[in-house]
Amino acid sequence: MEEESLRESLECPICRVIPRKLKIFSCKNGHHICEHCLGRLANGQRCPQGNCSYYTPGCRLLVLEGMVERCTMAVSCIMVREGCTVSMVQGRTLDEHETSCRYRKVPCICCQVSLPLDSLLEHVKNTHDDSEEVELHQHGHRLVGSSWWVVNDSWNESWQWDASWFSHHGLTFYSVLRKENEIWYLRIYTEGSQEEADKLKVTIKIKNRSEIIKYTCNPLTVDHTNEKVMKEGNCLVLNTGQVRRLAVRDGDDDILKILYHVEHDDDLDLFGSDDEEEHSEEKKSKKPALISKTSVLFEVKPWNDETDMEKMLEKCKSIEMDGLLWGAGELVPIGYGMKLQLICVIEDAKVSIEELQEKMTEFKDFIQSVAVQTMNNI
Repeated sequence: MEEESLRESLECPICRVIPRKLKIFSCKNGHHICEHCLGRLANGQRCPQGNCSYYTPGCRLLVLEGMVERCTMAVSCIMVREGCTVSMVQGRTLDEHETSCRYRKVPCICCQVSLPLDSLLEHVKNTHDDSEEVELHQHGHRLVGSSWWVVNDSWNESWQWDASWFSHHGLTFYSVLRKENEIWYLRIYTEGSQEEADKLKVTIKIKNRSEIIKYTCNPLTVDHTNEKVMKEGNCLVLNTGQVRRLAVRDGDDDILKILYHVEHDDDLDLFGSDDEEEHSEEKKSKKPALISKTSVLFEVKPWNDETDMEKMLEKCKSIEMDGLLWGAGELVPIGYGMKLQLICVIEDAKVSIEELQEKMTEFKDFIQSVAVQTMNNI
């Protein structure tokens, strides 16, 4: 079969697109239609090609789906309906393009609604009224941005703040703060691909007059959902006690001020000469040594669904070690039961995370397992 004839046979006759990675259905008279176009028909609407009716449930054309999967001619990116014009032979190159396509669907970093990446920033500006653009300013050798969040209304309930955004290295970045019960999550996203994100480092600082928390990580891609972020833990995690200490009073408001800067792999050797580094080291040597601390969020699973969770929390917090400070605990639904999320701060030189886990699992009547969900250097 000639290529043009094969293309006409494989294309959906409604949208004229070869339906890659989609199901293909048939009406009762054999006319085929792609999953995308069938989904757009009104409920009960008949086949556009012959006014035929459809099977319930739908009848898939598996042979045609297999032909599409194996065809070796140039095909469109799956985002063609959203405006992408890329077309190439199926394979690794096309797959890589689709994972970073500017027209791919992503969840909004604030409300999680699905929309094309190309329209994400406009959606954030127009839909989330309190979102704001951050101006970057020069600080030494770095461009630094800052956000302020008013946290008064959120002490006693979960909360989602609108995003701040800024542009750097030709990419758009978003800073988002979210509170789930007593746990606070601060995330930095980029509109870049995973490959681009892996080459970037974001440093986040939160400080008041007497305390500072610093966290460095790769930015998240905007493809991450809230659930994926919390599961992977690639964000700064704080408890309400820490946020209360870090918030600054401004009139009637409690303000959380966050500073951040972004570095690219190519920039890492551009922040000053050897003389500047020696001068910096000399200044550091005159300062008192800083105590290295880590904020740890544990996931504690109870022995069974009849375990007294409050008692289990008590047992965990009864562990005392020099350099250990317990924070808030939160019960989280899991399957048909509950698990405990428990946060603490440890001095790295005094407390071993592994040793602390072992001490917790010694309460065998209450605890089935203890896992580290996230760790943040302070």
